[in-house]
Amino acid sequence: MNYLLDDPQLKDRLYFTKNHEWVFLDGRIAYIGITEYKCAPCKEGPAFEMSSIFTYKHEGTAYGKVRCGELFIDINMPVSGKLVQVNRQLLTKQNLDFKSIRVPDNWLGMILSDEVSTSDLLSPQAYLEVLASKQ
Repeated sequence: MNYLLDDPQLKDRLYFTKNHEWVFLDGRIAYIGITEYKCAPCKEGPAFEMSSIFTYKHEGTAYGKVRCGELFIDINMPVSGKLVQVNRQLLTKQNLDFKSIRVPDNWLGMILSDEVSTSDLLSPQAYLEVLASKQ
């Protein structure tokens, strides 16, 4: 994931949580998703269950689940906002391999947010440091 540090398009617009969710800010629109590390416990290809669109979700609340066989993993909102679109193309892929898709191309949802606070989120550099400390 070192490409995160090399791409100037991502600087100051991409943030992470310690729980492997991310948000890419584009004005009032924000794209949200998960990293490959969120799916690490999965022994088989993940499937996704998402919340209904046009619902407002608060930061930290679940907006979907990753399903891997009998295992369910919550996907939480990295920021508050109204979920206005889900990435159906990505969500309907069979045997999805998150390692082959770069952040933010693997977005799961698009939200509208009036004000985004990034104070509790990690920069790409800080997120990579968290990953390195866990190895």
